[in-house]
Amino acid sequence: VTGVRRVLFRSPVAMAFEAANATSVSVVGDFNGWDPRATPMARVGDAGPWSATVFAKPGRHTYAFLVDGTTLVADPRAPRARSADFEGDASVMMVRTP
Repeated sequence: VTGVRRVLFRSPVAMAFEAANATSVSVVGDFNGWDPRATPMARVGDAGPWSATVFAKPGRHTYAFLVDGTTLVADPRAPRARSADFEGDASVMMVRTP
Protein backbone atom coordinates (compact mmCIF):
# COMPACT_ATOMS: atom_id res chain seq x y z
CA VAL A 1 0.00 0.00 0.00
CA THR A 2 1.43 3.34 -0.98
CA GLY A 3 0.53 6.73 0.37
CA VAL A 4 -0.04 5.47 3.93
CA ARG A 5 0.88 8.12 6.42
CA ARG A 6 1.43 7.72 10.10
CA VAL A 7 -0.67 9.99 12.30
CA LEU A 8 0.64 10.92 15.73
CA PHE A 9 -2.12 11.57 18.19
CA ARG A 10 -1.75 13.84 21.17
CA SER A 11 -2.28 12.16 24.51
CA PRO A 12 -3.75 13.90 27.56
CA VAL A 13 -1.33 14.25 30.47
CA ALA A 14 -2.59 15.41 33.88
CA MET A 15 -0.30 17.92 35.57
CA ALA A 16 -0.31 19.07 39.21
CA PHE A 17 1.87 21.56 41.06
CA GLU A 18 2.00 22.81 44.66
CA ALA A 19 2.41 26.59 44.92
CA ALA A 20 0.42 27.74 47.95
CA ASN A 21 1.25 31.46 47.64
CA ALA A 22 0.94 31.74 43.86
CA THR A 23 -1.76 33.82 42.22
CA SER A 24 -1.33 32.11 38.82
CA VAL A 25 0.48 29.09 37.39
CA SER A 26 0.84 27.91 33.78
CA VAL A 27 2.43 24.83 32.25
CA VAL A 28 4.94 25.77 29.55
CA GLY A 29 6.84 23.31 27.41
CA ASP A 30 7.91 22.20 23.99
CA PHE A 31 4.41 20.74 23.45
CA ASN A 32 2.79 24.21 23.61
CA GLY A 33 5.57 26.42 22.25
CA TRP A 34 6.53 27.59 25.77
CA ASP A 35 3.48 29.87 25.58
CA PRO A 36 2.32 30.94 29.07
CA ARG A 37 -1.21 31.55 27.75
CA ALA A 38 -1.58 28.07 26.21
CA THR A 39 -2.07 26.01 29.38
CA PRO A 40 -3.11 27.98 32.46
CA MET A 41 -3.59 25.89 35.56
CA ALA A 42 -6.58 26.04 37.93
CA ARG A 43 -6.33 25.80 41.70
CA VAL A 44 -8.13 22.86 43.27
CA GLY A 45 -10.11 24.35 46.16
CA ASP A 46 -8.94 27.36 48.14
CA ALA A 47 -5.49 26.05 49.05
CA GLY A 48 -5.06 22.92 46.97
CA PRO A 49 -2.59 22.20 44.21
CA TRP A 50 -2.78 23.75 40.75
CA SER A 51 -3.87 21.39 37.98
CA ALA A 52 -4.21 21.25 34.19
CA THR A 53 -4.22 18.74 31.37
CA VAL A 54 -1.76 19.11 28.52
CA PHE A 55 -1.91 17.30 25.19
CA ALA A 56 1.40 16.03 23.83
CA LYS A 57 2.55 13.79 21.01
CA PRO A 58 4.29 10.55 21.98
CA GLY A 59 7.95 11.05 22.85
CA ARG A 60 10.22 13.00 25.19
CA HIS A 61 9.16 16.49 26.23
CA THR A 62 10.61 19.23 28.40
CA TYR A 63 8.44 21.56 30.46
CA ALA A 64 8.29 23.80 33.53
CA PHE A 65 5.74 25.71 35.56
CA LEU A 66 5.50 29.49 35.20
CA VAL A 67 4.53 30.95 38.57
CA ASP A 68 2.94 34.41 38.71
CA GLY A 69 4.09 35.09 35.16
CA THR A 70 7.72 35.57 36.17
CA THR A 71 9.33 32.50 37.76
CA LEU A 72 10.04 29.24 35.91
CA VAL A 73 10.09 26.24 38.24
CA ALA A 74 10.99 22.67 37.30
CA ASP A 75 8.56 19.99 38.44
CA PRO A 76 9.98 18.59 41.71
CA ARG A 77 8.37 15.19 40.97
CA ALA A 78 9.94 14.70 37.52
CA PRO A 79 13.44 14.08 36.14
CA ARG A 80 15.34 17.20 35.12
CA ALA A 81 17.23 18.19 32.01
CA ARG A 82 18.68 21.35 30.58
CA SER A 83 16.22 22.92 28.19
CA ALA A 84 17.34 24.07 24.77
CA ASP A 85 14.36 26.44 24.72
CA PHE A 86 15.20 28.53 27.77
CA GLU A 87 18.11 28.89 30.17
CA GLY A 88 17.80 26.75 33.27
CA ASP A 89 16.50 23.42 34.40
CA ALA A 90 13.37 21.96 32.92
CA SER A 91 11.44 18.83 33.73
CA VAL A 92 11.22 15.80 31.46
CA MET A 93 8.18 13.69 30.69
CA MET A 94 7.82 10.72 28.39
CA VAL A 95 4.50 10.33 26.58
CA ARG A 96 3.73 6.86 25.32
CA THR A 97 1.80 5.97 22.20
CA PRO A 98 -1.86 5.35 23.12
